[in-house]
Amino acid sequence: MKRISSIVVPVLILCLFVIPFSYASVIIGKVTHVADGDTITVRDSLNQKHRIRLYGIDCPESGQEFGREATRYAARLTAGKKAEVIKYDKDRYGRVVGVVMVDGVNVNQRLIEQGYAWKYGRYCKEPFCRDWRRLEEKARNEKIGLWNDDTAVAPWDWRRNKRDGKPGVSKFFNRVVSKGEANRSYSGNVNSRVFHGSDCKHYDCKNCLESFTDRNQAKNKGYKPCKICSP
Repeated sequence: MKRISSIVVPVLILCLFVIPFSYASVIIGKVTHVADGDTITVRDSLNQKHRIRLYGIDCPESGQEFGREATRYAARLTAGKKAEVIKYDKDRYGRVVGVVMVDGVNVNQRLIEQGYAWKYGRYCKEPFCRDWRRLEEKARNEKIGLWNDDTAVAPWDWRRNKRDGKPGVSKFFNRVVSKGEANRSYSGNVNSRVFHGSDCKHYDCKNCLESFTDRNQAKNKGYKPCKICSP
């Protein structure tokens, strides 16, 4: 009996620590507000509000082309519905960063599929991010959502130009592109700092976690072109 007690007690103590931690990794509640395409508010059963920043994606800002469309689409998927938020991190604004599931739908992924979001290469580090990049490429090639506009500006570039006070923010990166170039994307190897075109055999390499919409963007971030595919 003493031996059984000596085993059971440590197990119970372990459960006290393990179960709350696992439970804390998921937030379940009703979506009460949709601020924009990638930011929502969830109220849990304890009436506590949680601001959620969708993990691994970046939607057009409200001042950009397709910003309102992205917000409306996110609202159509989530507003007033029960959501399960799988937590990955917290951002500098105190928002929970997570993957949002509603009615069995991965909202983060669906926004990419429908052309309302970019895969956020800088912050999307999970294995499934490689699949998201392929979904983004598919939406781009089929000109779905924002990809119907060949001059679409990535939100992180739009925000930077707005901070720098550059005029014509929404169209700042417009340029004349050769046939086929508008539908091309690039990936950057975060270790070697080499970038590859979407037609390169190394495009989906293990460490190709950064994505770019054009060659200049990759070069400006310190990446060198692949010597094999010469993007």
